[in-house]
Order: sequence, then C-alpha cells, then structure tokens
Amino acid sequence: MLTMSLTDSGSDHGSSWLSDRWPVILLSVCWAVVAYWINPERNVPLNDDWSYALSVEALLRTHTLRLTDWQSATLVVQLFWGALFCLFFGFSITVLHLSTLTLSVAGIFGLHGLLRHLGGDRRVATLGAAVLAFNPYYIHLSHSFMTDIAGLTLMVWSMLLLLRGLDSDRNGEIAAGLIVALLATFVRQLGLMVFIAFAVAYPIRRGFDRRWLLLAVLPTILAAGALSAFERFLIHIGELPGLYHAKSKDVKAVIGDLLHFRLGALRNPIYVTFQLLIYVGLACLPFSLMMVSSALGRFTPSGRKLALGGVIAFTVALTFGLSLVGKIMPIASNLLNDPGLGLRSLPGILPPAPRAYWMVWTALAVLGMSLTLPILFAYARDLWLRRAEITQPESEQEAEGRFQLWHLVFLAIVTVLCYGPMAFSYAPFFDRYTLVFLPLLLAILVSLGAGRPACMSFPCGWMGLAILLAFAGFGIVATRDYLAWNQIRWEAAERFQKERGLAPEEIDAGFEYNNFHASRARIQGEWIHKPGDDGLVNRSSLRNRLAFQPLPDHEIVSEVECHPWLPFGIKRIYLLTRKADTSASPKPEPSAPAAAEGR
Repeated sequence: MLTMSLTDSGSDHGSSWLSDRWPVILLSVCWAVVAYWINPERNVPLNDDWSYALSVEALLRTHTLRLTDWQSATLVVQLFWGALFCLFFGFSITVLHLSTLTLSVAGIFGLHGLLRHLGGDRRVATLGAAVLAFNPYYIHLSHSFMTDIAGLTLMVWSMLLLLRGLDSDRNGEIAAGLIVALLATFVRQLGLMVFIAFAVAYPIRRGFDRRWLLLAVLPTILAAGALSAFERFLIHIGELPGLYHAKSKDVKAVIGDLLHFRLGALRNPIYVTFQLLIYVGLACLPFSLMMVSSALGRFTPSGRKLALGGVIAFTVALTFGLSLVGKIMPIASNLLNDPGLGLRSLPGILPPAPRAYWMVWTALAVLGMSLTLPILFAYARDLWLRRAEITQPESEQEAEGRFQLWHLVFLAIVTVLCYGPMAFSYAPFFDRYTLVFLPLLLAILVSLGAGRPACMSFPCGWMGLAILLAFAGFGIVATRDYLAWNQIRWEAAERFQKERGLAPEEIDAGFEYNNFHASRARIQGEWIHKPGDDGLVNRSSLRNRLAFQPLPDHEIVSEVECHPWLPFGIKRIYLLTRKADTSASPKPEPSAPAAAEGR
C-alpha cells in the first residue's frame, strides 16, 4: 500500500503549538480567500440573527439589555461582542457578521492548538483545523450572527486552556480556561458542560485534593449559580424571552415520560442519535479517510481488508436501505436544503436537485459514519493491548505526544453532556446543532491516536483530501448564493414598497424580513414577554408578497434574477399581488421549509 508520512521529524508535540507559524499563516490566508470569494458585505439578516441584531442595536441605543422572544440561548456575551465591533465601525448587520468571522478564525486556531496539545503533530493538527474551517456549515454560519460559531469557539479555547493548565500545573491557565468556559456559557448554555466535565476528569490527573475543590468543583457550582442568577436578573428587568425555557421543558417532558415507562419517548432520541451519527460522520469524513491507515496500522493485512470491506458493505447496504424508505439526505432541516445551504423562508417550492445528487450526499454521510466507528474501535483496541505500558506522566514534558486517560475522559464527558439535551427532547432537531460535535470528535480521535505515527495512504488519503476540497467549494458557492439571493430579496422588497407606497408591515417578504421589521418596532417600545410566546408574525394573508414561484390567486408584478453559482440554485424571486376578485377561499400554497424555531 502506497503511503505518505504525515509526521514531522523531531519532537513535534503539544508544548510547541504556539510556535506553529506556517500552518496558522496558511489557514489565515485560506480563510481570507474564502471570505473574499463569498463577499460578506451584504447588510441583510440571515436565519435567526435578525433577533440578535435587534438586541445589539437596542444595547447601543439605550445602553440596556433588550431581548426578543425568539431565543432560548443566554446570548449576552455575543451581544456585547457584536456591540464592541459596532462601537468602532457603526451598527450594521455586515459589521455583526464580520464579528462572527473574527471568532471563526479564532475557533480554527483554537482547534489547531487543541489537537497539538492532545498529541497531534503539526500536519495532523493543521488537517483537523482545515476539516473544521472548510466544513460547509462552519463556512455558512461564520457569515452570520448566529450563536453557533461563538459558542463553539469559546468552548474549544476553554478546553485547550484547561487541558494545558492542568497538564502543566499552571493555575493561571486553568483560571483563564474557566473564564472562557463561563463566557461560552453566556453565549449558549452548553458551555456549562465544560465545567462539569473538568470537575469529573480532574481527579484522574491530580487526584482528590483541595485544589480539585477550588479549581473544579467550586467553579462548576458558581457557573451554575451564575446561570440561575442571570435568569432571575432577566425576570427582574422584564426581559426573559418567551422561549427561554422551551428546550429545558422539552427535556423535562422526555425524562418524565421515560420515568413513567412511556417507551414511545425513546423514538425521538433514537432518531436524533442516528441523525447525529450521519451528519457528524459526514463532517469528519475527510479526516477519517486520511487517518484510516494510521488507525488500522496494527491490524494484520487480512484484518485491514476485513475492516475496510465491512465498511464498504455496510455503506452500500445502509445507503440502499435509506433510499428505499425515502430517508436520503437531507434528513434534518435548517441549513442543508435543496440544493444548497440556508433557510428557505419564502413560499413556493424550488426545483429539486436530481435524486443522484442527494444519493451521493447520503453515501458520503453513511461512509463517514461507518468509517469513524472502526477507527475509534481500532484506537481503543490498541490502547487496551498497550494498557500495561501506559503510565501517568509526572510532568508536562513527559506528557508531550502521549495518550492521557484524563484527556479522553474530559472530551468524552463534554460530548455526552452536549448530546443529552439535543437527543432527549421533543424539540425539532436542526442539522446545524451537529457542528459542535465536529471539533469534539476530531479531538477524541487525535487523543486516542496520540504518539502513533500518522500516515496518509493511497487512495483513502487522497480521497479524503479531494472530499475536503469539494466540501470547501460547496460551502463557498452555497453560502455565496445564499447571501446573494437574500440581498436580492431585501432589495426587491424595499423597491416594491417604494413603488407602491407600502410600509414594511404591508408586505410579506419572508420570515427574516417580516420579523425583523415587526420586532424592531416592538423592541423600541415596551416588549411584554409571555412564557411560551415566540413573538413572531405571520403575514401570509397580506396582498403583497415575495415568493420563489408564482402562487395561486396571485398576479406577477415583476421578477428579479438571482444568478446562482450552483446549477440548481435559486434563479429568481417573484413579486406578487393577490388578485382582488378572489371571493372563494384561497387555494393552498406550496409550502416553504419551516423557520429556524429561534434556537
């Protein structure tokens, strides 16, 4: 088998990650090229970020915290981050998107450092960081003001600082990691999982001593208390969003049903688990393909053939089975849609991409899932066989490049704790929720393979590189198309208003447009929050509308071209007016994909 070593010569492990200039420079240049091709200078809200943008605008205008009902995340740190950028460059949606782009670069560097510390050499760490950077979801969400990127970046950096701090016995670094974890918690509540995991894994490295109580247990209690105090503060100032407890109520409902032995409550967790495996496997596929030779290196030739043959057979069988039951990609909603990326919030059905297109996506996703599992098994098997050789390192120098049990336990607990609220819930599951698991899985794989030489075999490694480049190309083109047609949609709606003398409230231009203008008017006054109320408006009954296709009982006023780069992209948007002589009840309209549920 033709292989190419991925290992640098000499000592090349954790403590030198800050000196890795060239990988960082290369990733920076590549990311700048990605942003240039996409062109983020489009001043339009995307997905749910209209809600968060309004809170930033209110913070800058009134110097007080004002929230809409359309959120369940803590969010406050992201609001101040966006406001900081606006203080220098003025408030605009573009500036808020640029603030997220800045965080996304930090997330890439943070993952590179994390993988280096876990024992990955320069090339493996750079490869892992590139898999995150060029993931289509990461590219897409980096060009928005959604909480996904900010939460992920802060969690990655908190894990890196905590791992380095405890390995080197530096209290300052541990304190920095705890502070960053707290910042992550006040973007999304998932940041609390880092505290819990650190408190559980700490004794494996340092034992149950007084420092464990001071540096791990007490901060976890204080972080949970801070979350509770923040909720009471929001109630006190009358700014607790209506959906703030939506997810926790869903989780409690599932747990309650399971405690009463209603086994039907397991249906959603099982299906969500399957979706997670599919989407995370797809995201990790380039890395898995490049690392499969290293993972299976200690197998006999017949064992490697048997493992890879099983992967191929399972991939073919499951892909065929999913096609028979109509569950080919995309199996979860929100970002990956027909045929590109992003929320499709106008009425009308878009021309579907060919079935073969989605069959390829499905096959790649199943391959990623089925390949990741044997790699994990191979690494775990090797560690078990070498368990007598594995000793607890006494110093940071001894720990460099070696497997450490506490690293694996820490990462595994964070992963399981993030998985729980997503799986054991009746709330809708969105594909973008899987992004946070990508750096966690990459970190677990590198941790398990610490100290082993990495090699890229032909053809698997080169297939992985080709798929990584294909993912990058798709993410760039699909995100560019999404930003472009949204800008055209907003410009068309504003032109429609001026030509007909309409107010923004008199036109139905889609989920983001309608709720941005409606909520902007409300947030400038007194917004009374009601538990369970999402605060959204429905303007589908208005006379003047925008749509992806002509609608029944509507006349076409005009249409605008979108010029997508994707061959099956959105080609035009229609400006419509409802016919005045429709006395009968209106005909049913083609449905658009559901909105993002504010989460």
